[in-house]
Amino acid sequence: SMTEKALTIHADSTELNFRQVANLYASGRIKESYSLLQSSIDNGSDDLQLLFELLPQIRDDKTLLNIISNHRFNK
Repeated sequence: SMTEKALTIHADSTELNFRQVANLYASGRIKESYSLLQSSIDNGSDDLQLLFELLPQIRDDKTLLNIISNHRFNK
């Protein structure tokens, strides 16, 4: 995808990482989206509001919310 190509150039872009998380999630590649989200958060991406704006339905995903919650708790 275009987002994947852009990430090869701008790997540290929070917006691109979260857009890719949303793309993966929306296309059914849920485990990959979890992995990328965890990696993005570990690398300092904190603008989680953007992720919720891109994909509002993730508010009901307990695994994804646990990834976010664990990050906030372990800060």
